[in-house]
Amino acid sequence: MTTTTRTRVAAVAVILLGGLLLATFCAQRFYQQSMDQLSALGQGQLARRADLQWLIYQQDTPALQRLLQHLTRHPAIARGDIYSGTQDLLASHPAGRAAALDAVRGDASLNATVLQGIDSQGSRQGSGFFSTLLRPGTRIHLNVPVITRLNPDAKGLSGDDFLRAASSAGHAGSDIVMGYVDLAIDPAALHRPSLTQALLITLGCWLLAGIAALVLLYDSRARAAQLRRATGIIDRLAQGEREIAIAVDGSDINNALHRLVHSLGRYTQEIETGKNLLSRKVQERTHQLSRSHQELSRASEAVSESRARLQRLTYYDHLTTLPNRQLFLEQLGLLLRLSRRAGQHLALLHVDLANFRQVNEVQGFHAGDLLLREVARRLKACVRDSDAVATVAGSAHDITVSRLGGDEFTVILNHLDTPASAEVVAGRILGQLGAPLAVDGHLVTVKTRIGIACFPEHGDSAEALLKAAAIALGRAKATPDTPIALCQASWLDAGGDTDADAPWREALTTHGLALRYTPVVDTVMGSVVCLHATLSLQATPADNAAEAAPHLWGGRCHDGELTRALFHWQLQQACAELAHHGSSSRQPARVALWLGPGLCSEALVAQVQAVLEQTSLPAAQLELCLDEAILAQGRSLDALANLQALGVYLSVTGFGLGPTSLQQLGDAHLQALHIAPAFAPRYGEHSDNGAVRALVAIARSHNMEPVANGVASAAHYHYLAPQGVRQMSGALFGEHLPADQAAHLLAPWHFIEQIRKLGTGP
Repeated sequence: MTTTTRTRVAAVAVILLGGLLLATFCAQRFYQQSMDQLSALGQGQLARRADLQWLIYQQDTPALQRLLQHLTRHPAIARGDIYSGTQDLLASHPAGRAAALDAVRGDASLNATVLQGIDSQGSRQGSGFFSTLLRPGTRIHLNVPVITRLNPDAKGLSGDDFLRAASSAGHAGSDIVMGYVDLAIDPAALHRPSLTQALLITLGCWLLAGIAALVLLYDSRARAAQLRRATGIIDRLAQGEREIAIAVDGSDINNALHRLVHSLGRYTQEIETGKNLLSRKVQERTHQLSRSHQELSRASEAVSESRARLQRLTYYDHLTTLPNRQLFLEQLGLLLRLSRRAGQHLALLHVDLANFRQVNEVQGFHAGDLLLREVARRLKACVRDSDAVATVAGSAHDITVSRLGGDEFTVILNHLDTPASAEVVAGRILGQLGAPLAVDGHLVTVKTRIGIACFPEHGDSAEALLKAAAIALGRAKATPDTPIALCQASWLDAGGDTDADAPWREALTTHGLALRYTPVVDTVMGSVVCLHATLSLQATPADNAAEAAPHLWGGRCHDGELTRALFHWQLQQACAELAHHGSSSRQPARVALWLGPGLCSEALVAQVQAVLEQTSLPAAQLELCLDEAILAQGRSLDALANLQALGVYLSVTGFGLGPTSLQQLGDAHLQALHIAPAFAPRYGEHSDNGAVRALVAIARSHNMEPVANGVASAAHYHYLAPQGVRQMSGALFGEHLPADQAAHLLAPWHFIEQIRKLGTGP
């Protein structure tokens, strides 16, 4: 068989195969059109039944069965079932076992129309043409939700109420699913007309293939004769004969040979032209390589700049350009070794701005940033070169003035005669910072407190010296008349228990602790999905319970053992209270606890497991909201994995405010990302600089639920909802509530009326 013959046989085979594929495609297309028409017909008939909501509300089974009898008159609809909003079966036609509603709807949203195939074993299958054709006995279920704007749990509703609700469907408000209509479609009824059409198309294609085969056979014989003549002419050309008369008779082969003979002369000229073009291309490539070398040099310079920028981001505070905690601790260790070798005194001044939080709350975060920059500038200006250790030998980093975080700064002093000499510099700092500061057009007076620790009197390591300075700072805060405190040995012997820790230690031993709850609301369903628990001191009889703000715990104490004891009490009490109050709720809510960096360990896993067993609270109802510093440290991945194995719900807060990278966030495999209250001023179209939208996008890309904290107004709600933020908490829904008030919020759809009043726009 020649190549031409094989080609033509292949062409006939392609036509046959194409016919089969076309028939299959048309059958699948006809089937899909029939399915779409049937789906539209069913949904249209249900939409025209204005009394369907009323019948489901009344649970009028006879009337619902008559409706199903009418729907199942269509030859393709084999069965119909109607369910209530709580998935109770209200009516069926004809009698028999109904498919499980959970299997039909799967993980689809409550108000979505579902088209799902279910086989005879009750397993989920596809609803397409091939899925139903290859699996006989599969039924396709068209599951349509019945939507209402009324609360289906309300009592005493009338048919007129449902008619009025249906007539106001175009107005703003929330839709509630009160039931489902499930129609079982027999795919065989849709296959028969589709397969008939496919058979007719297949027969037509085969007839076309037969005609094409006859035409190709005739053409092959004619072309064989032409090829024999062309072979003779080509042999003569190969022997060097150039003057060959070729008749131009309209034959494709003769015309091609005629053009070949006359084109041989042009080929030589084209080859020469190609050589010239190739030479020119070589020159162009040489020039491109030269430019690439220059670009590579510029890229190398950019890499060097990026490396320097990365070092600045790692070791320096982006707001004040001062060294951060990481660089401070690294360089302080080197300075202590040099001071020990030289036998010199060294002092650490821990500077704190007592009223910084008030400036933030009254004038906003922008004013707070400006205040921190001005404080950093004055600190550097009032420390003389003779007082400071500029750099460590061989290092380019200056930690004379550093920012540990928040409103806390440190100053390092060297070449001191006595520890008391540090108080002179501290007094100068106090005077400089005590002068009014111009911040955003306002004069602000900063209340400064300074704690002083000296080497080697108060510690011989960076951690010990920093702890001694913190203890002295706590004493300065506790005595307003003496804003400067030099650490004393007796304070260190007391174990560092500052006045800030004393109330919590006393409350722990005298049962004076309580929990306050902030609800996290699902703004689509109007229900509370989580209660964020915060530890507080119980109100004393002298306090006005209606006016006094609760004394809330910040999550950590100077004493690490006290911190762990308070967290254990908070964990046990929160689980016990939720297990008690949540038992009557139709949908389980979680209780969330903030988890600081010093608490995440393997011991925590055992502690959580023991408390869950003791309180009988399911692990899925406990949420641990991790501080982003836990992810940045990267030392707790095993503990997090064990907590996830228990079933504990894990989330993160503070991301975007610290050094945690996207890779560290992804490695943790968390379930939710809490947008910190610090971003609340950005909840607006004009105030958001892209940070809030970026956090929502990061959460979605890592399969995490975004949760907005600090939502305080309807404007915040209307900005966050279109961004895809479904869960919110803040003053808009209530915060820091006692346990008895928080328990009432667990009722289903508690906030639905408030959300409905908010509407869809400001």
